[in-house]
Amino acid sequence: MSDWSDVMTDVLVRIIEEQEAHLTDPDFDWNTGTDLRQQDHR
Repeated sequence: MSDWSDVMTDVLVRIIEEQEAHLTDPDFDWNTGTDLRQQDHR
């Protein structure tokens, strides 16, 4: 059995890293909270 605190810390770190990546990602629209790349099908 893995330690739940380790698992939760791992998940939180991943979420924080993803959000920090979005802060510097010009394709992420913070006003609508959507990734513009997923909507652009041209």
